[in-house]
Amino acid sequence: MEGGFAGARVLDWTTTISSSCTLAEVHPTSTSRTREAIIQRIAELFGDRPVRWADLAHFIGNYDGRDRTLEVFNTDASEQRASLRRMRPMREEIEAIAGGPVVVIFYTRAESARLHSEFVNVHERSDPL
Repeated sequence: MEGGFAGARVLDWTTTISSSCTLAEVHPTSTSRTREAIIQRIAELFGDRPVRWADLAHFIGNYDGRDRTLEVFNTDASEQRASLRRMRPMREEIEAIAGGPVVVIFYTRAESARLHSEFVNVHERSDPL
């Protein structure tokens, strides 16, 4: 299946993560509270991996949180829980910006390359050396 959940591991982190820390405390220079601005902070927490809000045009089906879904690329299974732990300090602020609990979809390196190579390659080319 092109896009969607093929090769992805979906984790709903809303039931396991709690924190009272805000984005402003983690990144005091960040003043923008938009969905796109927060993507940069999330990508930094994930080790500058490619991250985006899900492209709903490519997702099949409907689920609660569909419009609040983050796609995180190049994250193998062994790295996913640690990645979610790094998001804990930002959870409340991300949810406030997204409009509710966030669903995180991880793609392994192999599936990132197979299903989303165009997006991943653009992200890698834009990274400074």
